[in-house]
Order: sequence, then C-alpha cells, then structure tokens
Amino acid sequence: MPKMQQFFMDISVQAIEGSYIDKKCPFTGNVSIRGRILTGVVQKMKMQRTIVIRRDYLHYIRKYNRFEKRHRNMSVHLSPCFRLVYYRQNLFFF
Repeated sequence: MPKMQQFFMDISVQAIEGSYIDKKCPFTGNVSIRGRILTGVVQKMKMQRTIVIRRDYLHYIRKYNRFEKRHRNMSVHLSPCFRLVYYRQNLFFF
C-alpha cells in the first residue's frame, strides 16, 4: 500500500530567540500543532500567559431565511516565545 501524502500549512508564525521555559510552547515544549488553526481578535490580556480571543460567526435562521451574528470567547495559551500581542489585534492560534 503506497504512503499517503502529508499536507502541511505554513502558519508564518516564528518563535523569538531567547531563553524561556514553557512546556506548552509549540516550538520548544512538548506540544504538537495539529488540527485546525483558528483566527480571532484579542479581547482580554489580564491573565498570565493566557489571552481571551473573540471569534465572530454567522448563524442561519430558517424561519426568516436570514443570518444573525454570534460570537464565542475562547481562552488561549500565549507562550512567551511569540512576539508582542496587542489588544484588538487579529491573531492565529492553535
């Protein structure tokens, strides 16, 4: 049976050089990047190494044949290897 081709996506996110310790870092820790890579807007940055991301989406209502706007907040780990992240900035996360 022939081997299946592996597809990969260049996420264009680079780790900064330096000495930091983070076991949840996808570049230097023991966490692998797999599955979907999602986008969102930074809402809150008040936790240590964690930020809150807002994801907007449309929900269809059959009765009115219309879409409504909805959003979902997600807590996301922010490794210190990433460059500075600012409030209301669009961001890729794993």
